Amino acid sequence: KRDGQPVHLPVWIAPLPDGRAGFTTGSDSFKVKRIANHPGIVLRPCDMRGRVADGAESVPATATVVADGPDDAAVRAALTQKYGLQFWLTEVGGKLKRLVGRGTPVVSIVISFD
Repeated sequence: KRDGQPVHLPVWIAPLPDGRAGFTTGSDSFKVKRIANHPGIVLRPCDMRGRVADGAESVPATATVVADGPDDAAVRAALTQKYGLQFWLTEVGGKLKRLVGRGTPVVSIVISFD
């Protein structure tokens, strides 16, 4: 948050072959704006509502926004491999929304571990 308090944001994250990880999000999302200003992040496992279990391990990392290119393709491939049909359906849904002018472009966030 603007006051410096951390916010729990659940995302579908997948490991990349080179040891990094990644996820996708809308180009106008808060995550993209925050990473542009402060690339340092802390990862913690959570449930689908963003609730973190007591005593969950924190992993410091650095996030980078990428649009197009090999890193973007690698993130999408990893998410497709991990989540299969679920991720594919979200991709198709996003493309349909953009076709009718209601969606925003999607970018990938690549996470490098400190």
